[in-house]
Amino acid sequence: MLPVYHHVLADPASLGALTFDGQSEHGRWLAGRLFSPQLCRAYSVRGGIADFVGDSCGWLGGPFIEQARREGWVKGNWTSANRRWGRVRDAQVGKVSDWGLRASPDNRYSDEEKALIYSTYAQALRRPVTDPSAKPVILELAAGPGGGFLPLILLHDPEAQVLLNDILYPLLEEWQAVLRTAGAGPNVGFVAADAR
Repeated sequence: MLPVYHHVLADPASLGALTFDGQSEHGRWLAGRLFSPQLCRAYSVRGGIADFVGDSCGWLGGPFIEQARREGWVKGNWTSANRRWGRVRDAQVGKVSDWGLRASPDNRYSDEEKALIYSTYAQALRRPVTDPSAKPVILELAAGPGGGFLPLILLHDPEAQVLLNDILYPLLEEWQAVLRTAGAGPNVGFVAADAR
């Protein structure tokens, strides 16, 4: 995880600041802990993923994670979303009815909704940034195996600073591996936490 996300994270119990203590490589946190001096509590950082739930949610993931890994849900969703959103990005606004996206059975959004969603993200990310630390941090909560809008965000800005969240640490490991293999999302951070 990149230290730029440090200011976004807080101790869930006290809402106080956290201090990182551990190993870093090329400016990324690899392993260690996020420590709350106020409550003397610590949360682990494993494999570059901040983990605020530990084993407390292991019962949620067992068979679900096994099936997701076996059937390649995350990789499949990444590939499918890039195809769908890539067509939206590349389409001309005047040819909304010609996109042919409604034929897809897994398509939850109409063509017009996709155009609006894409243009909204594009406008939010369009402003020029000279200082990378000034870039907005996008929180993608409860990403699940579909990744929410992560593929769309990275299509528009491959260098976007996105903090991807899910309650299941193993699911975030899957996302981390897929992005690493695809050579995508160098500034994506991961945090296992209950988004409620």
